[in-house]
Amino acid sequence: MTLPAGAVEMFRNEFDAILLGALGDPRIPWNLYAAEILLGLRFKLDLFVNARPTELLDARFTPLRDRTERDIRFMVIRENTEGLYAGVGGFFKKGTPDEIAVQEDVNTRKGVERIMRYAYEYAAGTASSACA
Repeated sequence: MTLPAGAVEMFRNEFDAILLGALGDPRIPWNLYAAEILLGLRFKLDLFVNARPTELLDARFTPLRDRTERDIRFMVIRENTEGLYAGVGGFFKKGTPDEIAVQEDVNTRKGVERIMRYAYEYAAGTASSACA
């Protein structure tokens, strides 16, 4: 069990935000619990916005010539519950030299429209700050 019974409902009803720290203790060989917590919360709470602010902290860290911290600052917004997270795919001839992995990117119209709407509203300055 990754979260106690009733945890998701408690998060939904009692909190406006959840800060999730690092997952993946190297002392635990079976790391599936981390994915179950992260993806479980995303799906059960419908946390469809993955907003990642990006900024250059020091000009030494960019390969772009003549660019400074003032030049590189943007937000990456992507869908957080569909696409590759749909879990459609698998392996063929797993464990052999001919092994092939297939991963399908599955998106619903609703999912595409709402993430596009959020990104537009963010760019227009009207998006809510709630995202995951």
